[in-house]
Amino acid sequence: MKATPMSILVSHTCSAGKINASHSPSLTASCRVRHYSDVDPPNRVLRVSNLPDIATASLLTLLFNQFQGFRDLQADANQKQVYYVEYSSEVEAQTAMNGLQHFKITPEAPMLINFAKNPTY
Repeated sequence: MKATPMSILVSHTCSAGKINASHSPSLTASCRVRHYSDVDPPNRVLRVSNLPDIATASLLTLLFNQFQGFRDLQADANQKQVYYVEYSSEVEAQTAMNGLQHFKITPEAPMLINFAKNPTY
């Protein structure tokens, strides 16, 4: 769905712990709001972070290569243990993200995967 000023999909968690989505939510002060228009738009490059020191490029390639469309994996030159993973299409990148989001290489480090802000990394 494309976000417009009149139609923004909103997800919110209320104090009751329920997650709701709607086009014109009625929110209370106790609710947290996340506008999907503020999230990086889907693209074919994923940013992978929250990785333990033992996570190597070889290990990550093994994990992400199991998903169709895998093209490349590169380390972020400016941030330790952050990698960018490129797929052939947005759909393939989304599938990999859904499959590996919060995967734990070690018990204390769930992997965090987002769409890259700059898909050309």
